[in-house]
Amino acid sequence: MIGYSKLHLCFSAEHPDADVFVTLKKLDDDGNEVTFTYFTVYEHGPIAQGCLRASHRSIDPEGSAPYQPWRNHDKEEPLTPGQIYDLEIELLPATARFHPGDSLQLVIAQGDITKVKPTLAQKHANLRNKGNHYIHPNSHLLFPMVEGLDLGLAFGDR
Repeated sequence: MIGYSKLHLCFSAEHPDADVFVTLKKLDDDGNEVTFTYFTVYEHGPIAQGCLRASHRSIDPEGSAPYQPWRNHDKEEPLTPGQIYDLEIELLPATARFHPGDSLQLVIAQGDITKVKPTLAQKHANLRNKGNHYIHPNSHLLFPMVEGLDLGLAFGDR
């Protein structure tokens, strides 16, 4: 895996706004999480993360790519409770090598999934989540895979 991932989430909520947090984790063939150094934030973190405030779902088509939605964040569009919306949630670019038996876990939550001492960049104290949130059919993950590369020896196999 190399590059940007994007979650297309068919989503509804019981209130006019919601914060959605997404994490991609790698699991080994025994189901144990394989961790990564994640920027300067985590020593043992996930592959990639992303988040979106649903009222800021509007996408600028001129600045967007199929794998990377661009938002101007110039307006809020409240949700109509019960109505289904398409949310495009960008995950930061990442790389991970998968071996036979490894798996990918997608985690969707209403708050920070990986808990660390927050820095200025990770303070999500003013969340707008209330009530239940719903994920509907036709949600899907765009996950960039490259197959057949000879990357040499795995780290530690020397």
